[in-house]
Amino acid sequence: MSVIIPVLLLTLIAGGGGFAVATMLGPNSPLAPQAEVDEAHGASGPTIPEVASGEAHGASTGIIRQLAPIVTNLATPKDVWMRIEVSIVIKPEAQAEQDLIAVRSSDQILALLRTIHLAQIEGPSGFLHFREDLNDLVRASSEHKVAQVLISSMVVE
Repeated sequence: MSVIIPVLLLTLIAGGGGFAVATMLGPNSPLAPQAEVDEAHGASGPTIPEVASGEAHGASTGIIRQLAPIVTNLATPKDVWMRIEVSIVIKPEAQAEQDLIAVRSSDQILALLRTIHLAQIEGPSGFLHFREDLNDLVRASSEHKVAQVLISSMVVE
C-alpha cells in the first residue's frame, strides 16, 4: 500500500503534465509545427513552382543562379580536396548585374575554401557553421544583393 499511493500520485501528475503540454501545442499554438497546422485546417502549402517564383508571398523572391562547381584543396591537410556545387539567390533589383555577382561569389567561395581546415567542417554543427559563414561572406561581397546561398552538393575526399 505504501508503494501504490506514490505510484498513483506520480501517474496523475504525469497525465496532467501531458495534457497541459498537448493543450499548449494544439493546432492554434505558435509552437506547433506548420505541417500539423496546415493539416488541421485542411490547407495545403504552396506548390514548388509557386515558392520558387515568389507567388506564395505576393512578390518575386529572386533569381536562382547556379555557379560552376568549385574544386580546390583545403588549408589542412593539404592532400584533402573539396568539390562543392552552389547556387545563389540574387535579389530581383540586382538582375542586371547577375553575371558579375556570380563571378564575384565564385571567387569569394574559392578563397574561403582555401582557408578552411578539415576539422572545421566535420559533423553536422561544423557543416552548419560553414554554411552560415558562406552565406555571410557572399552577402557581404555582393553588397547584400544575394539573398541566400544554397549548397546542392559537397564532397570532401
